[in-house]
Amino acid sequence: MKNKHKNRKQKLRRTTQRKKLFITSLAVIFIGAIFTIFSVQGSSTLDLTIGNEKIPEEEFLQAMNGEKDAVTQYFHKKYGTGASNDFWLQEFDGETPYSMLADKTIESLSLTHAAYETAKDNGYVDSINYSDLLERFEAENEERAEKIKKGEPVYGLKEFPLEMFIEHELDGLQKKYMNDETNEGMSISEEEGRNYYEEHKDKMFVKHDDFEMEFIKIYYAALELEESEIDSLEEDLNQIYKELADGRTLGSALENFPGLEPYYEHMEISSEEVSSRAKEVGDVLELAVELENGESTEVIDQNGSLYLVRSIERVENNYVPYEAVKENIFKIIREERYDQIISEKAEEIAVTGDMEEVYDFVRDQLKQ
Repeated sequence: MKNKHKNRKQKLRRTTQRKKLFITSLAVIFIGAIFTIFSVQGSSTLDLTIGNEKIPEEEFLQAMNGEKDAVTQYFHKKYGTGASNDFWLQEFDGETPYSMLADKTIESLSLTHAAYETAKDNGYVDSINYSDLLERFEAENEERAEKIKKGEPVYGLKEFPLEMFIEHELDGLQKKYMNDETNEGMSISEEEGRNYYEEHKDKMFVKHDDFEMEFIKIYYAALELEESEIDSLEEDLNQIYKELADGRTLGSALENFPGLEPYYEHMEISSEEVSSRAKEVGDVLELAVELENGESTEVIDQNGSLYLVRSIERVENNYVPYEAVKENIFKIIREERYDQIISEKAEEIAVTGDMEEVYDFVRDQLKQ
């Protein structure tokens, strides 16, 4: 009987020891897991507040990713840097990419928060908290998905990525602000509109000329012609050019060169069409704009093409009338004033936190 009790006590003692060992092992694993997580993610945390909003890491990283290209291009242009694993942590003449990226991210967030604060002040949004923005983002995409499911029209993207949703929402908030003339800076007087027109008309409101022209353009680079064939075509064009000097038109001179007829065009372009047709014949228009009526270019070999251009008639136009561009001018002035209002608000907005921790946070994120 005593032996039985003794055996039970020994078993109980061994079981207790095993439990203690198991609990101790779990504690070691748990502590090790925590250490691993912090080792991977970096020990630094973000300490940044803009205005009254504590900036969560997700919001900061989203804005940071939007600034990477600009910072990369800056260092490439100034220092000739290329892509490398340690690019962000290197120093170039006292400048470090990661610290510039942190600064640019804060500037971007300040502008975004300034725009949202302006919208909130005017009752266009209820909250500028990032979590509420994410809720609006998810709701917008859910609404679009529901419309698609029902076969209803959806304008723009079927589904927004987050960065494009923020841009879309800010554009809409800007339009709301600009459409209310009672808002600061949005009331434009007639005098202000006319002053803007006079100051900018030489760059913005010159009316294109009307063109009637004829030309031969041979895009030999796309035809895979032999050098001898190109030389032969150029020789024929030079012969036609000589006939133009005798007062003939390009069309009539082609009678003796039937092989060039596929490359000949007669074209009339009104001032309203110049911009829309620039992609099609912009290279020809650049040559025609230098010609007086009846004049022609010499044979020109450039951009893989042979050109011979003759101006038939060019009607020079003056400026687009003020009344025709008045609404556009008012819109431009409002956009410029809105941008200025947001920029000034962004400069005034309070940015608080531990900047060294912000730099450390960015550096740790870029190491991953």
